[in-house]
Amino acid sequence: MPVQANDKFILYSGGAVGADTLFGTNAQWYGVTEQNYSFRGDKNCRSRGRIILDEAQLKLADEDLLAAIGNAFKKYHGTGGSSEKYWQRNWHQVQKAREIFAVVKDTKTFLDFTKTRIEGAAIGIAVAVKTKAECKRIYVYDQASANWWVWKRNSGHWGIEVNYRKTDVNTTQEISEKLYFEEIEEDHVKIIETDFAGIGTREINSKGIEAINSLFKRSF
Repeated sequence: MPVQANDKFILYSGGAVGADTLFGTNAQWYGVTEQNYSFRGDKNCRSRGRIILDEAQLKLADEDLLAAIGNAFKKYHGTGGSSEKYWQRNWHQVQKAREIFAVVKDTKTFLDFTKTRIEGAAIGIAVAVKTKAECKRIYVYDQASANWWVWKRNSGHWGIEVNYRKTDVNTTQEISEKLYFEEIEEDHVKIIETDFAGIGTREINSKGIEAINSLFKRSF
């Protein structure tokens, strides 16, 4: 039985192994509604609140993904493979979220879209920042440093600079931009908006587990 009902709150996620699943189990415990975006053939998704996206719904993500992360998505675009669908699914996770909570392995490299391997959380964050998504705040927990960081829309330039690297889809030229995150004390990281996303690495460790569990405990 959940601790209490908080069903006015909605967690948007992908229900994948790791951080996504832990966000989901906490949501279930605290009575928060879940919407876990998935697609046919996706075997690693929580069943609670699972939404299976059809082909038309998946393709809604394409324009924003190309704009936000460039050639990193272009090489999968139109293939119909699971990699393309996972990235499209990540777009859906942040479209309605007013704030995002992400657990990542290392903030120094997670927004580098010129690499071969890219964290799914980074895709969601890039889309939320660079497109018309209504996200107000993005909280990132860095497992490497065991710190929380926050980005706020229209906040100006302050805090640390995180490199945002991608390749332009038209010229194949590498582009480097900056995002500005401020370190924030754990006690100040709380779920405020009723529509929020919980995403992150599949390689979650004990620090990341504690960060998510404590977030829900503080918030509810």
